[in-house]
Amino acid sequence: MRDSELASLEVGCFIARKGFDGATLHWLRGTTYKLEHEPRPAEWMVPEVVGKAVAVATRLGEPVRAQGEKRIKALERAAKTRTLDEHVRAKIQLKLERARRNRNALMAIYHPSYGSVSLLGNETARKSLRAFAKMANMIVEQQDMDGVVNRDRIRPGEPWPLRTHEFRRTFAVYVARHVLGDIRYLREHFKHWSLDMTLYYARHDSDADRALISDILTERDELQSLIIQSWMHPHSNLSGVGGHRIAAFRNRGEVKTVRDMRDFCRKLGESVFIRGTGHSWCMASGNGCGGQGLYDAVRCTSCGEGVIDSTHIQIWKGIRQQQIDVLQCPDLGRPSRERSVDHLRKAERVLADLGAEVPPFKLPKKVRRAS
Repeated sequence: MRDSELASLEVGCFIARKGFDGATLHWLRGTTYKLEHEPRPAEWMVPEVVGKAVAVATRLGEPVRAQGEKRIKALERAAKTRTLDEHVRAKIQLKLERARRNRNALMAIYHPSYGSVSLLGNETARKSLRAFAKMANMIVEQQDMDGVVNRDRIRPGEPWPLRTHEFRRTFAVYVARHVLGDIRYLREHFKHWSLDMTLYYARHDSDADRALISDILTERDELQSLIIQSWMHPHSNLSGVGGHRIAAFRNRGEVKTVRDMRDFCRKLGESVFIRGTGHSWCMASGNGCGGQGLYDAVRCTSCGEGVIDSTHIQIWKGIRQQQIDVLQCPDLGRPSRERSVDHLRKAERVLADLGAEVPPFKLPKKVRRAS
């Protein structure tokens, strides 16, 4: 959220309602201003813990809101004074309207010298963030300078000059990385982001912050181009039918040159939509497995839309070890044993494709049950 949107929050802004499958989703309700002709209501999906933060902010803001109520009553009395000229009365009315507008603000500031209450502003937020960075001893170290562009603002040995918009960008990158990674983790953290939020933001009449989803998709597209670029590298090991197809295309022997590999991969990315399953990359756009590969990893090894790369090595080592553990069970039936052996060998083939070849596991002898 932008600082202006944060300032728009009022007491009672945290709400919960049921999603399409009965799960409880949590939201912050406020107002968005940027990129809008007129301010309009907006909602942001948040984890449940935000409710605790809102409750704390509500309690902390009670004294300020009490001062605001006193201010409103004083202005109302002043506005009723008959001897006021119209110019002074108009000024009082403007102050009264502003005070009434801010009376339920979640985060307001009281100015004793003026006796007035105002909303949290950018400058106040900036100073508070810098004070927090100093209090938390968030000192910039030399190793943090990799990738820093504005070296006049960010210098080693000084507190991080935090700004509100940086949190928004961090959130966009966080979501993009998890949409491209294991979407089940994001679903657990933000409850159905990949489905509910996509549908929610797609509606033109929704109260969603569409600029935020645009930021997320921009980050997602950039990350997708990096993934494709890694696949195009001649020494990148790939597995799965989709991975083998890419390797065959890459190694077909025809000499092709591009001026900018990143730009080339961005253009390639325009025709695909990569999703992460945790154990593979899925590019299915229609007739895929219907999501079954999320729960049965070996399906992705034979899917023409699945690509497995070196980022999944540890996952497939874990899948292999799981099958080994299952095969140690003394009461394992024949169907379960055959399934485990099949999964074990496929995991070993994937690891071999990725250059992490492991020796084939020697199967334990079948234990005959006493008749």
